[in-house]
Amino acid sequence: EQTAGLNAELFNGKADVDLGNIPTNYDYVVESQEPTADNGYTWYRKYKSGWVEQGGKLSGRSITFPIQFALLPTLTTCTVNSDTNVVANNHISDIKTTGFDGFYQSMNAGWTGSARNMNGYWAAFGFAIQE
Repeated sequence: EQTAGLNAELFNGKADVDLGNIPTNYDYVVESQEPTADNGYTWYRKYKSGWVEQGGKLSGRSITFPIQFALLPTLTTCTVNSDTNVVANNHISDIKTTGFDGFYQSMNAGWTGSARNMNGYWAAFGFAIQE
């Protein structure tokens, strides 16, 4: 009972805050998507300021961003590789405001390998086109 009373005092008036009362210089998420199998494990968070964080699982050779950027975004990818005898990389060939293209290549000690569909995960950051 004491803990419940203390929690009520601590959180009273803090949950479900009316966003209209937040100072104008505060930024907060206005739209988001959780990664699921149905959306190809793509996620995003769009903030009031227009800032967007988005990412997902790499597959194929072309990725379309769920939310278009106003300018070229900062993009990062990582490779998932369980073979310790090869060097594996995603090669990004074309970054656009709407997505990017690339391929995955793993090379053995003799530096031979072939290009395949991208593998791993991606994340992109920047400002979205204002609607």
